[in-house]
Amino acid sequence: MSARNHTLIIDGNYFIYSRLFVLPRQKMPAGFGESIDIDTRFMSSQSEMNIFMRKLATDFSSELRKLKNITGRIIFTLDSKSWRKDLYPSSEYKANREQDSKIHWSNVHNVIEEFTDLLKSQGVIIHRVSGAEGDDLIYAWTCALNSKGENCIIWSGDTDLMQLVNYNRSTDTYTLWYDNTRSRIGIYPGFIKYLNIKEEKIDKRKTMPHLFKKGHSGNPNGRPKGSKNYGGIAAGDLLQKNASQIMAKIIEKALEGNETCLKMCVDRILPSTRAIDITKTEKQNQDINIYVENMEDKRMLEHKKAEVIDITPLKMVEKVS
Repeated sequence: MSARNHTLIIDGNYFIYSRLFVLPRQKMPAGFGESIDIDTRFMSSQSEMNIFMRKLATDFSSELRKLKNITGRIIFTLDSKSWRKDLYPSSEYKANREQDSKIHWSNVHNVIEEFTDLLKSQGVIIHRVSGAEGDDLIYAWTCALNSKGENCIIWSGDTDLMQLVNYNRSTDTYTLWYDNTRSRIGIYPGFIKYLNIKEEKIDKRKTMPHLFKKGHSGNPNGRPKGSKNYGGIAAGDLLQKNASQIMAKIIEKALEGNETCLKMCVDRILPSTRAIDITKTEKQNQDINIYVENMEDKRMLEHKKAEVIDITPLKMVEKVS
């Protein structure tokens, strides 16, 4: 297994807004700009937009350097309008989240678009779907990648995403959760043991390379003659113990009209006949006839010799008398 086989799935909204809200804001005096119509909202100036863009690019590069040895493909998910609000319009889904009126959100979105275009040019997959949140996309990606045999690392400080940590037994793959802010990682139960097993396998390849040569079988002589398949033996013993019950059940089902059971019974009563080569049979009959004739001649000859042998002593007795 390659060390770079992990797909890094980044919670884009968490990454972007956690950077936005840590930027320093310039404090303005009360009433400043009101008389001369100056926009005092945060991110209203080009310099603030440049600082935000530089912060995003610098932190993104820093995070990738930390994980470059274990990650390959990178996916950056972004929120859209949630389908939950359309499905449950009367509910107060995230109703407590209100936009800060002191932030110039139009400029923020412009910086985000510029940043995502930059990531896309560097080979990062930008994924945004209308009506879906980033959490929905992350869940879809982890399920799809694990089912195809790829490991995933979710990069996010949102602890709700820890529920996506998982191990897929059918493909031997997993999903982990990484929180860079608190320097912690979410793993599934048994992950440490999983790593130890993988390490042991790697060590065996290093210490016994003759057993793992590419293109060569580990058992060139094949299976030893006379070796038994213990699974087949166990199955045979089990069938043998219940043979009478099985046969009674097959006959019962055959009498009820089950076609498969009927065929099994007929095959046992009237075994299938094989096609016969007539010309070959005629030749065999001729050979048999010749053989029989030869045997008859030989038998007659031996019989005559026996008669001569038996008769001679009688004649000798007659002569003597």
